[in-house]
Amino acid sequence: MTPLSFIRRPHQHRFQAWAPKLSRCIVLTSMPTVQLWAWLEGNPDIQRYCERPATTLVNGEERVIDFWFHQGNEERWWMIHIDGNPLLELESGGKHLRTITDDHVQFISPQSFEAHKIWIDNWLAILPYLASNARLVETALMAKVVENCRTATSLRTIEELHAQQDRMLVRTAVFMALHRGELLGIDLHEKPWDLDSEFTQTSHRKFYAA
Repeated sequence: MTPLSFIRRPHQHRFQAWAPKLSRCIVLTSMPTVQLWAWLEGNPDIQRYCERPATTLVNGEERVIDFWFHQGNEERWWMIHIDGNPLLELESGGKHLRTITDDHVQFISPQSFEAHKIWIDNWLAILPYLASNARLVETALMAKVVENCRTATSLRTIEELHAQQDRMLVRTAVFMALHRGELLGIDLHEKPWDLDSEFTQTSHRKFYAA
């Protein structure tokens, strides 16, 4: 699955970011799609997704679907419904154009993100650590960080336990384990993350070779 290319109009939003699960750069066209992207990246049950995967007809007009993804064994197509949202002009040629019937598409209201705002904002703050530092984190450090969290442990404590290591790499190791579903952020749905945020192991964590 590859994203459809679009032509950016004057004054149209363009957000560019590194997507850790895709190992590539993505380009998004609205703040709601950025929020939905953070939700996809922060959900360990979702391993594959694609932005602008296809088009569908909405009230007789061709519209671009915002995301395709696999969650568990289910394949989903999501479109954010925004009143007055201008049509996205796709690049000409259409050799990769895919059209999905609207009965396969789930329409999402931007207002539905409000219930998950803290969690989404936390991931928007966490993802830059993965983009910048993940390649520098050694497997052994990841294993030790996960082992530290047999019981609920604060980020401050984890960093203190590895005071001999670069603090940013220790923090990134925590966030990588969270991203992979090996650690659970106990209070990330309730308050912005800080050094007092607590993490604990999940039941389906991986085991690393020393």
